[in-house]
Amino acid sequence: MLLNRINFSRDWYADELHYHCKGKKLYIWAVRDERKNLVASVASSKRDGNAAKRFFRKAIKK
Repeated sequence: MLLNRINFSRDWYADELHYHCKGKKLYIWAVRDERKNLVASVASSKRDGNAAKRFFRKAIKK
């Protein structure tokens, strides 16, 4: 089965939010292009360099 690949625009916008769920913090990172297509998203329990690297590597792979 072939999957269609989305042609993302050149401009990307990163956003981060923190969310409290059952007493625990969760950080959600998301990148969207200018056409509002979701490029990548990652949820992490920590807000550190490793989480950011994982997030941007995932976005660049697409």
